[in-house]
Order: sequence, then structure tokens, then C-alpha cells
Amino acid sequence: MNEATPGSDRRRLATLSAAVVALSLIFFIDLCGALFACGCRSLWAGASALCNVHAATPPHCPWCAHPATVGAVAFLAITAAQVAAIFLPRGLTLPSRVLLAAAAMPVVGGAVGWLQGWLFGYWA
Repeated sequence: MNEATPGSDRRRLATLSAAVVALSLIFFIDLCGALFACGCRSLWAGASALCNVHAATPPHCPWCAHPATVGAVAFLAITAAQVAAIFLPRGLTLPSRVLLAAAAMPVVGGAVGWLQGWLFGYWA
């Protein structure tokens, strides 16, 4: 009688996806600072106040210099990978899905950020 229905499983996964995406939104700026060493810090520690995007001369952090395009592409790639990690793998336990989704942030964000930094000449 207490068996989960397919609809309730999907709702639980959707709720989990929303929580993972919310955490990614909170910690995205930390990934920015770690990846680009640009000066970005946690939202509660000054956020982008010390980012090199505010400096007169380049290099400027690609995510902070172009947040509506370059930064958004990175964030969407991360969250798409996280949602896929939660919904797509069949036969995985819920904790395994959460671990995959958590790993997607540094792995996908790092790969996309590295590519964007290279394309924008950040590490030239």
C-alpha cells in the first residue's frame, strides 16, 4: 500500500533536481573564483566585488564579463548535466544520483569554463 507510484517518484526527482539547481546557483560564483582565480568569492563573502572584471586592464573573467551569455551557458550546461544525472540513469539509487549531480558541477563547469576561458583568451 505504501509503494511509490511512478508519478510520486517523478515528483521526488523533480524536487531533488530543483534543490540541486538551487545549490548550484548559490555556489556558482565559488566555482567561478576557483576556476578563473578572478577574485570571486561566496555570495556572503563579497561575491564579485573583488573580481578582476572590475580592473581597468584585462584579463577579465569571462563569466563575470559576459554573465548573460557566457556565464549563462556555463550555468545551463551544469544544471542540464545535473538534471540528467538525477533523471536519466536507470537502476541507480537516489544517493548515487545525488553524487552524480554533485560531481557534475565541478566536472562540467570546469570543462565548459576552461573552454570558454581558452576561447576568450583568458589564459593567453
